[in-house]
Amino acid sequence: MVGPMILKDLSLKEYVLRLLREFGDRKALSVLRKEWVTYTYRDVVDLALATAIELKKLNLQPEDKIAIILESSPEYAPAFFASGLLGHTTLLLDPKLTPDEMK
Repeated sequence: MVGPMILKDLSLKEYVLRLLREFGDRKALSVLRKEWVTYTYRDVVDLALATAIELKKLNLQPEDKIAIILESSPEYAPAFFASGLLGHTTLLLDPKLTPDEMK
């Protein structure tokens, strides 16, 4: 397989674990900050799991809805995966939206 598989008949948890198993040390995301920062699939999964642990501390329930408000960045992927791993319905929002637009 050349790149990540299409999410078909897999739960998000299964998909994330398969990404780690099949592509662990391959480059997943890169971003130019002061210099190029690269994340492997393993990095993305590790960040997702760490974020999920922090979200769990908020005592959210699996059916809860959460919003992720981030600038367009590689951090979107682990944040989205973290909320999905916990079973939350996730809404991705642009921080440039006004409070009225976010309603």
